[in-house]
Amino acid sequence: MWSGDAKRVSELHGFGDTLTGLAYVPATRALWASANSPQPFIYDPRTLSDVTKYHLPEAASPAQLERTAMHRIQRLFTLWDTGEVLASTNTRQLLIWRFNPHGAASILHAHTDWVEALAYAHKPAERGEHGDEVGQDSLELISAGSDAVIRRWEPASRHNPALFDHTTSDAGHDGAVLCALYCGAASDALCADT
Repeated sequence: MWSGDAKRVSELHGFGDTLTGLAYVPATRALWASANSPQPFIYDPRTLSDVTKYHLPEAASPAQLERTAMHRIQRLFTLWDTGEVLASTNTRQLLIWRFNPHGAASILHAHTDWVEALAYAHKPAERGEHGDEVGQDSLELISAGSDAVIRRWEPASRHNPALFDHTTSDAGHDGAVLCALYCGAASDALCADT
């Protein structure tokens, strides 16, 4: 990758085949790449983090897996007027991905039953002697519900706060967790009720 003044700023490695297509998608601010694979690879161009799992749904059924395994993505194109991504495959198909600008920014998968409680913890960066920031802001989401597990989530990238990774699971409740409240940065405690 090069900056506007023709300086090389970074590079990506580890593709299993020759890169055959690149597309920038403004709707998600993501860089898509095809390398003769069943699905495209998607990166956050600011951090070069692989964010594919946040943008493409996982194939769930055996039939979907079989259909996906049959084709290989050859080329990628961005349709700038509509914000869609178009891909051509070796099986003579055209695949189209469309993003709803009013849709969910991220979908978090981990719970096995209803989610009944949500809380969050925002810790602003600490200030030094001269008022300058020491460290970084941090955000943690807490979710719980009928599966009796409290799950914690943290942003996967500071540059894209809509992408969260599941970090820990706290089991041990006898029944559903129906409410949760983050009790403040000083105590760093989570209160939950079943």
